[in-house]
Amino acid sequence: GHLYGDQVLKQLAAALEDISRETDLVTRFGGEEFVVIMPETDLHAACMFCERLCQKTSRDLSVTISVGVAESQDGDTLDSLLARADTALYSAKAAGRNCVFRHTGQSIERFERHDTAVTYNECAEQVADASDPDGGPILRRFESMRRPSDSGAAASGSVASKS
Repeated sequence: GHLYGDQVLKQLAAALEDISRETDLVTRFGGEEFVVIMPETDLHAACMFCERLCQKTSRDLSVTISVGVAESQDGDTLDSLLARADTALYSAKAAGRNCVFRHTGQSIERFERHDTAVTYNECAEQVADASDPDGGPILRRFESMRRPSDSGAAASGSVASKS
């Protein structure tokens, strides 16, 4: 129920606090979603962080998570960075959850611990129709909290109960 969901979110927040750095910005993004902004972090390092988080939540909590990651690129706004991370998140959910997908700026790939990327163009096509129409106001509110630095990554994640 609702109380169980709140407890899980609190446990996830504690797990995020345990493995995030002081420079990372962690925030709940609404519902069961969260966002982590990781300044001065490249795409691979952000994916490794998210993979560790997937392992930790699967091992220590009764939930799985799906994560989408994107790296800041020239000309990015916080809106465009988070939109790419969110698109990768939808691919992770479509692939069966409890995984990390990254948006390279060109394609969406599943991140494997050994950095073997598998491209899922069909997931990207499905995601194109699954955009959140209310995402704009949420992203703008988040943008007012902090602007991305010249480099860094964002991860957008969603929590689901284990079957």
